[in-house]
Amino acid sequence: MAIDYAALKTELTTDPEALGYPGQNEDQRAALINAVGSATVAVERASVTSQEILAEVRQAEWHAIGEDQAGEYAGEGASRQRLFSVLMTVGGQGVEGLDWSDDSVRNLIRSCFPATIASNTRTAIIALETIPDTVATRAEELFGHGVSVSPADIAIADNI
Repeated sequence: MAIDYAALKTELTTDPEALGYPGQNEDQRAALINAVGSATVAVERASVTSQEILAEVRQAEWHAIGEDQAGEYAGEGASRQRLFSVLMTVGGQGVEGLDWSDDSVRNLIRSCFPATIASNTRTAIIALETIPDTVATRAEELFGHGVSVSPADIAIADNI
């Protein structure tokens, strides 16, 4: 996830968590925003592996999504299973897995498991979108897991 410089500027000027930004130079403010905090937060994940997703698929629901439902065209259920299989294959190719920060990727996977026929699997996959109870930095809380803010980022935010 990229740094939103307007949001960073607001963070630095309002200091909503009272981290002590006012009066600090760029290096000091970067250190403050990147310091691991004592609070736990749910941090959005940047990626998720195919193995993590596959572990959440309930066998009975896998079979159910393969069947055409009332109001669907013939073969729609099998299409869901094929799409999911392709996504898992593609996601297994990269070292980091599927780009979970991309809404279209998450929506494609969700579409394979409609809530009406696969609610347990769908709920479990949606739960993969965040890392709950993570001791994180303020930068990660604002901009996503693994993101850190450099002094150069602070300078950019200061000048917008």
